[in-house]
Amino acid sequence: MTYDPTEYINSLYRPQEEAALSAYNAAAGQINTQITNANQEYQPLRNQAYVDFLNAGRTNSENTANMGLSSAGGGVQTLQQRNKNTLVNTNASIGLEQQKYVQDLQNSLMTQQAQRDQNLANIATSKGTALINAKDTEFSKAWSMLQSGSITATQFKAMTGYDAAAVGTYLSSSGSGSGGSKYTGTPAEIYSQMVLDGYSTDVAYALSGYVPSTSRASSSTTDVSTPAKKSAWYDSYYGNN
Repeated sequence: MTYDPTEYINSLYRPQEEAALSAYNAAAGQINTQITNANQEYQPLRNQAYVDFLNAGRTNSENTANMGLSSAGGGVQTLQQRNKNTLVNTNASIGLEQQKYVQDLQNSLMTQQAQRDQNLANIATSKGTALINAKDTEFSKAWSMLQSGSITATQFKAMTGYDAAAVGTYLSSSGSGSGGSKYTGTPAEIYSQMVLDGYSTDVAYALSGYVPSTSRASSSTTDVSTPAKKSAWYDSYYGNN
């Protein structure tokens, strides 16, 4: 049965994913509650504005009566209209303040969403790198076991999904019958040559010994003809992730 570390690697990173989602859900829940309660939060200010309007009207009426003036007089009417305008303007100001409050909360929610997505993306990158490394390690181990005679070619293929003869022939052939290695140079150069010749990246990494300084999670997954079949683990990972 072909080795596939996918579930094991997923299980290692699942707690991190759940923690990232839990942190977001907690923060988002609090923010959404504040947005829902925004009108209730600002209603006391509107109530106070109306109380101030009533008190101002009562004061005007009392002053008018004390001065022996008619409530229908022009001056009194002007004061009443001024009080109404003050109420309208105060409510408008409260409305704008509430609108800004809600907008700030919505912006905060978007920030939380972006942070959640970034955290999950970082975890996915780490998980992908760990998975590729695990697959490369398994291939390298199987190849070493094959070379030492610990396993047969059939067992090698069962473990990796690759035909041992095709891999061995391709590595050792110089194309001129000399039997020398086709690939020479540094591990990085050998890796590049193998990828250009059509090897999938997991095999090229494992056989060249090249260790890149950057993540291999974004490695090319273009299908190739040599070997004729990619490893089952490579196909399952890049085909389903």
